Amino acid sequence: MKIETNFGVFFTEGHISKRRLAVVERAMEWCDSLAKELNTWSRVTTHRGRALQREVEGKCVHLYPLAAARQDCGDFSTGFAAHHVPITVDKRRVCVTLRNKTSGVPHLDMVAACILLLGAEKIQKNRLPSTLQSAMFGMDVHHGLRYGYWDDNEAVAAFHREVTTDAEAAAFILAHPRDWRALREQLSWDDHPDSTMYFVNTKLNAPVAEQTSDDVIWALLKLLRWNPDVFQQRVIRFLDHPEQEVVLFALRRLHFEGAEHAQRLLWRRCYDDGPLAWMFHQRLQEWPELHDELVQDTVDMVSSSTYHDFRLRAVAWLSNHMDVDATVKELFEGDRDFGRRCELLWNVRTRGPWLGELVMSYVKVPHQSLRHAFVCASISNRSFDAYPFWKALMDEPKTMGQVKQRILGSLDRVTPEQGLSFLEIGMNINLRFVQKTALKAMKAFPYEDVKHLLKIGLDSDFKGVHDLAKSVARHFGVEYRNGAED
Repeated sequence: MKIETNFGVFFTEGHISKRRLAVVERAMEWCDSLAKELNTWSRVTTHRGRALQREVEGKCVHLYPLAAARQDCGDFSTGFAAHHVPITVDKRRVCVTLRNKTSGVPHLDMVAACILLLGAEKIQKNRLPSTLQSAMFGMDVHHGLRYGYWDDNEAVAAFHREVTTDAEAAAFILAHPRDWRALREQLSWDDHPDSTMYFVNTKLNAPVAEQTSDDVIWALLKLLRWNPDVFQQRVIRFLDHPEQEVVLFALRRLHFEGAEHAQRLLWRRCYDDGPLAWMFHQRLQEWPELHDELVQDTVDMVSSSTYHDFRLRAVAWLSNHMDVDATVKELFEGDRDFGRRCELLWNVRTRGPWLGELVMSYVKVPHQSLRHAFVCASISNRSFDAYPFWKALMDEPKTMGQVKQRILGSLDRVTPEQGLSFLEIGMNINLRFVQKTALKAMKAFPYEDVKHLLKIGLDSDFKGVHDLAKSVARHFGVEYRNGAED
């Protein structure tokens, strides 16, 4: 599947749910907006693709949001390992990762955190991961190969210099075990078919305790490119692999013969009390004939599960098929983690006016992501008047631009008079993306009501805003020349 983003285009392999793609696309927009607002990042193209670049004390830092998006879609052929931030310092990769690798934090969220940490005018060095402290500022922190740089150029050059036959390829790699990760990428089915098959079978048939997720995924990818049918036969057993990355890789690329086949392989795994249960659930959602049974069983899964993230996502899914407001309230009020609260509100569909009371009680909470999530939840729930909450956020100067942009993009939720008051505020915010959203929303209003606001866009120094304002004017059948109505 082809995915277009602000940082370029990438292609996905295997099945990826629409919801996951929406999360990835939203995270890419978030990274894009953060980089624009900070004004310390520039955009460049490197041999690794489009990147955000910043110079810090003579060091050149590159962040790769597009690589993170591919990682979040299960593609670990980016040159950066799973659970690692795609970042380089002076063109060298730096190992930046979470201590808890099973936390499920998306790679794009880690990139967004780095954009903020490294995008400040004055970087707080003690808040950076130790590996970045060392790479950027030479601070004395312990790191070895696992925690610092790795440079494989010498081993790769020697491989291509000395290897001339298929047999020599296997012999060379076996003689240089420390360089395995670099050398395995030199193997190809065209030039080294026997060596490639030897290492694929070695990694896939090794005792589970001796396997690494990185090696298993490499071997499975090689197998997929050699013979997709053989891959489908062998990948099934990796649904029970102890490494989460391997299971996700297998699950996303497994092709089922039909609903019965999927139900047989996946249904029982939805009851596993852990981080993978929801991934199995998502694949089962693909078959409409399983829908009614899945809804009923999901109610039981939510009741029996002690894994909070599964309950959160399952309730959000159920909310699109039945009224689960009581459970939504229970989850929201019982969780003090702002991140999980935001995720619940982003994805859930509520129906009752209780949400109106809840949002007003949080109107002065400065957590911007939570404000954004409340706005999103209030767009779909029309059982209460959202205007007081939205007005408070629009009037607050510290409200993040993305929150105001979301409100301006949903003016059908309020009355025309209220919508015009929001447009007035939006066009007087000196943020291009907010003004552009306001200009697009003007098309739903009478020309005479928005004429003075359209003039603000026409007078803008931002070319994109100015050009869009001219386009909106043409929508009303009006031409402007030299800033005046023709």
